[in-house]
Parts: sequence; structure tokens; C-alpha cells
Amino acid sequence: MIFEFRKSLLAGAAVAVLLSACGEKSKEDSVTTAKALMAKSDQAGAIVELKAALQKQPSAPEVRYLLGVALLRTGDFAGAILELGKAAELGYDDDLIAPKLAQARIGAGKYAEVVRSVEKIELRNRTSQADLLSSLALAHAVQGQDKLAQQAVEKALALEPDFPAALSVKARFLAAAGDFDGALAMLEKSLVSKDDR
Repeated sequence: MIFEFRKSLLAGAAVAVLLSACGEKSKEDSVTTAKALMAKSDQAGAIVELKAALQKQPSAPEVRYLLGVALLRTGDFAGAILELGKAAELGYDDDLIAPKLAQARIGAGKYAEVVRSVEKIELRNRTSQADLLSSLALAHAVQGQDKLAQQAVEKALALEPDFPAALSVKARFLAAAGDFDGALAMLEKSLVSKDDR
């Protein structure tokens, strides 16, 4: 009787272990789930999945990058800077990292750092470079460096004429110059362009 009871306990424990092992996601599964959640704007859910993936492989550059992006979208700028920096150290694509890192630094109020870090960067991808230049323009503008800001925004728009962030910065200059109708039109255009992306 005792033997049978122990036998059933052992069998139950073995089934529980097998079920938990089967239910445990791989790193790849967690990343796939995280990407789907990010596409649905569920950044909190994505962060949970990406942190689980990092427990399995802490040196995965794509996971660090995605976690940085998800943190950026939630307004955790310090966390985003940390994770995007780690992704960069691990050799992840600079065309993807540099614009997001600049955005995170803008969010954290590190305007001078944005200027220092991105002024001389030339990315391969036109859209990524336009994104980076838009952050540079905003960093200059916030620091009262209007001429440099205007130069950066014009370079961004030369690469991507409808880039939303660049249009928003340009609208700021139009408003400052008293052209409120032009500024409003530029903001509306930026919103339309953002919806199209």
C-alpha cells in the first residue's frame, strides 16, 4: 500500500516536471511572442517575454535591442539607453540602434550627449539617417542652436521628404518665425506621414 502510494507520487511528480519542461518557452519563442506583442503596442507584455529570453541567452544582441525599443516606447529612457548600449557593444546593427539610442537620450534630456554622439555618424540606411538627423535637430533646437538645428532638419528632409520627426521640428521653426499656418500644415503633414509608416 505504501509502495503504491509512493509510486503514484513519483509518477505524478514526473508528469509535473515533464509538463513544466514542455511549457517552458525557448529564447526564439519568447522573441517571436515579444515581436507580436510589440506590433500590438503591448510593450509591457513584450518586456516580460524579452527578459525571459535574456535569462536564457544574456548576450543576444537582437533581444537587447528589442528590449531597448520596448523600454523606449514605455518612457523608460534610462533602461532603453542601457539596453541599446549593450546591443551596440554586442555588435548589433548601428542603422537600427543609433536612431533609437538618440531618441532615448532626447527623452532623458541628454541633448548635449546626442549632439556629441551623432554629429559625425553616417548610417547606410536613408530612413535611419533621417531619423538620426531629426533627433540631432531637436537636440540643437532645445539648446538654442537654431542654425545647426535647421541645417540638420534640412539634411533629414533631403533624405526623407516626409519624415514625421523632421517635419515636426521644421514646424517648430515655422511657428517661432510667426508662420502659424505653415507650422500647422507641417504638423498635419507629419501626422499623415506617421500614419503611413
